[in-house]
Amino acid sequence: MEQQILLNIKAVMDKAYPMQNMDLPWNRLCEVVENMRPKNIIKSVIWIKPMHKMIKFNTDGSYLWNNGKVGIEGIARNCEGKFLFAFLVLVIARYHNIAEAMAAKYVVEWMSDHGHRKGIIEMNSTIMVRMIKKNGPTHNMLLKGIVKDINLRITDADMSFAHCLHEGNMVVDCLVKIATTIEYLTHFHRYDDLPANAKVSFMLDEWKLPSFRIWYDKANFFVS
Repeated sequence: MEQQILLNIKAVMDKAYPMQNMDLPWNRLCEVVENMRPKNIIKSVIWIKPMHKMIKFNTDGSYLWNNGKVGIEGIARNCEGKFLFAFLVLVIARYHNIAEAMAAKYVVEWMSDHGHRKGIIEMNSTIMVRMIKKNGPTHNMLLKGIVKDINLRITDADMSFAHCLHEGNMVVDCLVKIATTIEYLTHFHRYDDLPANAKVSFMLDEWKLPSFRIWYDKANFFVS
């Protein structure tokens, strides 16, 4: 059994580190592996203003499995980074992707209704961004219908969807934390009406202070 474990460990380590000598006795190999640590990658992330005469909407959908509450959230800023509008809405949805799609639909409807024809909508969900861009390749008919409605709304407008990292969406993240605790539709038409923690994140974005994303290199998980 010990010999088999030794061979398995050596095979894995030889593949990950072809230049590292793993032809070691059992005790020494265990010592080397135990001294290895996950390799962290740190990336600086800042919120970027949209182009001239465009607005940027950051959105998110929050789903709590324990109580079934679903909230959609978003905030709009102009090309100078100034506050335009934010919202918190409770909706009915069974899945997180549905909530993300409903948030995007709420945004394009608001932009269309308020005469904003140029804009970019940033979402945390890579899946939903790809789905909207490809106009709904999904077997979920409800989700497909929402995506279709979104694309119909933006047909004659200069609106695009993009993925953003969680760390570049911190104002909306603050709204997410309270979205599933409210019992009614909430619109914010003034910066001063935002929750205190959202205002702090908004100011950090204005000052171009970065957030930091930390993750592990999956292709090279350990460093000695």
